[in-house]
Amino acid sequence: TDYTTSYRWEWFSRARWQEGFRHAKKASSGGFVELVKERGLDRELVLDSSCGLGLKTIVMEEAGINVEGSDACALAVEYARLLAEEEGHRDIRYFQSTWEALPRTTEKRYAALFNDALSWVYSEEEMVASLKGLHDVLKPGGILAYMGALPGSDENTSALLYNGEWSKMLSEAGRYSLGFRFSDGHRCVTQAVVLEKGTDYVDRHLLYIIEDGKKRCRLEARTERHPLKWHWPRMEQHLVRAGFCEFTTKEFIADSGKP
Repeated sequence: TDYTTSYRWEWFSRARWQEGFRHAKKASSGGFVELVKERGLDRELVLDSSCGLGLKTIVMEEAGINVEGSDACALAVEYARLLAEEEGHRDIRYFQSTWEALPRTTEKRYAALFNDALSWVYSEEEMVASLKGLHDVLKPGGILAYMGALPGSDENTSALLYNGEWSKMLSEAGRYSLGFRFSDGHRCVTQAVVLEKGTDYVDRHLLYIIEDGKKRCRLEARTERHPLKWHWPRMEQHLVRAGFCEFTTKEFIADSGKP
């Protein structure tokens, strides 16, 4: 999936989130920070392998973690470097790579990897290749921490999750909603969101309406697919094939009180 369009307009409208991003990203990466410190790996090199614009990566470094960031989207990596410099973290190394290509992209090997986007992979083939790439850049005994299917979940609980996630999306925003509207004085961008339910996924169709100073409008669009099929038996077989051998869960309670 190409995230270039979304990252372009997220960066354009960064005044919406730049001041408060640390609080939000502590909630999503706090469990990983705790885990790394519990295992005594905070001085070891770790990788935020789904860094996006680098928000989580900055939060991890500020928590005392020796971290680098990677993302499949070249534009996201470019903006991550700019954000790190703006936030006083120009020492963070960012690089562009898919998960499958990581062993060929970097010679470094990491004590731990964080990934909060693995469950967005849809095809079985891409999941197998992604897990293998992630495994092969870990040091022996290294840790992959990802947000996704939990040990103990099965096809039935996955179906319940799927229906629950769809209902939650509808109740929070409705099938059609306005994501954001932002202007820098010269250009105005409006994001509209349309939800669509598939057999084992939910698609978020993101429409960006761009108005320039000459009152011309153009439309850019992309679709985010949220698969809801990765129950534990399915994930476990792919993890084992990739070389992983021990599995556990960690619950983290964010400052908001949400697990």
